[in-house]
Amino acid sequence: MKKVLTLLTAILSVSLLLIACGNKQDKYADQGFMNDLSKGLEARWSLSDSDPDNESKDFYKQLDKKELDSISSYSNKKFKNDKLHEHAIAYINALKKQKATLKYYGSDSFYDKWNKATSNRNAELLAINKIQKVKVPAKYKDYPEELKGSGKAQVEKK
Repeated sequence: MKKVLTLLTAILSVSLLLIACGNKQDKYADQGFMNDLSKGLEARWSLSDSDPDNESKDFYKQLDKKELDSISSYSNKKFKNDKLHEHAIAYINALKKQKATLKYYGSDSFYDKWNKATSNRNAELLAINKIQKVKVPAKYKDYPEELKGSGKAQVEKK
């Protein structure tokens, strides 16, 4: 009888553990995305500030990589707010498109393509910020305001 009770207790414990782990998978990614978006932006701005005159191809690539490393996994995660998820995916795609403009690096059209891609990215960031405020450290408090101007211009253009 003691062995049966021990076995039932073990089975019940494992079952409860599996149920608890299953519930964690249903967790929404909204807040995690917002936190990682902030971290990615901070990493981008920190790199940009570290060498403001650097215009090398590798430097541009690293700017986008800083953000993509933080948020690219959110394309396939479940969000509670569908609009936030839509704009999160659009923002990730805008970063990827911006990175793709690097194939034009060195050509006369590179900066036009890079700037257009930046404006599209900023427009998505503005849309995200309307849904939920993007938090940034005080050190970078002016950066979102600058990006909003670029984003608003792109939204008006569309």
